[in-house]
Amino acid sequence: MIQANELRIGNLLEDHGEYLPVGFDTFKDWTKFNFGEFLKPIPITEDRLLKLGLVQNEMLFKPNEDIENKCKGDLGFKCPSFFFNKRLGKWMCCQTRVCVEYIHQVQNLVFALTGVELSEF
Repeated sequence: MIQANELRIGNLLEDHGEYLPVGFDTFKDWTKFNFGEFLKPIPITEDRLLKLGLVQNEMLFKPNEDIENKCKGDLGFKCPSFFFNKRLGKWMCCQTRVCVEYIHQVQNLVFALTGVELSEF
């Protein structure tokens, strides 16, 4: 189950088959939402990573060239890339070694490491 502290404004969630960004009203009315029944995290798939704006380079999915170039110019920031770890059966961030299951977690990691929002879907 998703907790409020896992989400940021702009994170994508599923609501009755539609993908919607989290907004201020989501947090304001947090107690009214039934996350098990209505709002759900979006599981990661290759297609969804591509829709989010990541590009595929062999086994890796990474942010586009603009974000990658920004990371090269910002000392101390790394450009996150993601791969499916077959041994663990989970998606993993190459830079942090954090396992991720949902699109909002990818969005949060990319923002934390690069300062760039991935909100298109």
